[in-house]
Amino acid sequence: MKSMSFFTLIVFLMVLFSSCAGPQPVQMVKPVTPPPKAVAPKTVAEQRATDAEHIKNVVTTRQGALQSIYRKQSAINPMEGGLLFTLHISEMGMVQEADIAKEEGTLSQDFISAMRAEVLTWRFLVREKMNYSFKAEFRKQ
Repeated sequence: MKSMSFFTLIVFLMVLFSSCAGPQPVQMVKPVTPPPKAVAPKTVAEQRATDAEHIKNVVTTRQGALQSIYRKQSAINPMEGGLLFTLHISEMGMVQEADIAKEEGTLSQDFISAMRAEVLTWRFLVREKMNYSFKAEFRKQ
């Protein structure tokens, strides 16, 4: 019987000491991130090409707005034709001026004025002054 109580005493002490230790706080280890890769700065020509590509993408996505103006105005005054737009964009990305030339067709001056008002609201992410030209066709569908 003494051996049983001695054994019980040892187990009791082991449980007692292990429970007194309590939980240890977990230390947060910050993950090691590799240093950023060195990116060579773009040349002026590369930057201009990137800016021109951005402008082209924005102009492409905004064609719907131009066509919407055409549909509204041609419902009142039938017309069709093509325009050449030249946007003068500031280094802040704002269209400062828009030259719009009628290439063909019977497009009214009111329509051309509405086109100018629309493109003057456009903004671009560019780093320097740029001029950008594009053509747009307006035909009845």
